[in-house]
This record gives sequence, structure tokens and C-alpha cells, in this order.
Amino acid sequence: MSYSNQDTRDTTLKVVVYKYWEINDTIKKIEEEHNKINGTPTTLEINLYYSKLLIRYGKKPFKTVMFEYNQKKRKTTLY
Repeated sequence: MSYSNQDTRDTTLKVVVYKYWEINDTIKKIEEEHNKINGTPTTLEINLYYSKLLIRYGKKPFKTVMFEYNQKKRKTTLY
């Protein structure tokens, strides 16, 4: 899902992850692929789930990562 206005573009991704090992590498690949295809947003939130059913029933993700971009640096926050 993506929200935007004249100055910002905030993007939220819901991702089902079936292989949990090396999760940080997986997150990095998701970020890179998203930004390559869609361009770099102002913020990118990646919510990771164990299964599609958890998304359907409104359960919380097992991990959330927030990337905040500006012109000079990137800030990463883990929840």
C-alpha cells in the first residue's frame, strides 16, 4: 500500500516469508527490489508474516522494519 502527497510517498509492504534463516539478507533484498522497481519512497515499512492466513485474520507481523529515506542518509528502525 502506498500513500503520497506533494512532498512525501509512504509505502507499506506485507510479505509472507517461508524461509526465516538469514532474514536480514531477505529484508535487504526486498528493499532493493522494491526501490529498483518503484523508486525510493520517503518511508518504506516492511511487515513480515509467517503465513497468508495471519494477514487475512489481522494478526500482527512477526517482524516490522521501517526505512526512512532523505537525500543524505537512510535510517532503519526494527520493531
